[in-house]
Amino acid sequence: FIGPDNGVFSFVFQREGAQVYEILLDEFAEEISTTFHGRDVFAPIAAWIAAKKSLKNYLAPVKEAHTFLHSPHQISENEFEIEVMHVDHFGNLIL
Repeated sequence: FIGPDNGVFSFVFQREGAQVYEILLDEFAEEISTTFHGRDVFAPIAAWIAAKKSLKNYLAPVKEAHTFLHSPHQISENEFEIEVMHVDHFGNLIL
């Protein structure tokens, strides 16, 4: 998974063996927008992974990732059931 350290992957991190890394942005990209990380960070990283290029020089282990304060209603092997608190006008879900 590639994304921000804002709690969005909280349920993924609960899986045993999950490893979390910080992308060293200063090493990876020269100019990064403060609002378009999907374009400037996540898409290029995904392309590197798809091309099977090594990212080891651009990653640092994270000791503790941000997580949500509440737990899901139900976790099974293949799905998470969680409460959606709000849907904004863009269709983003606030959990």
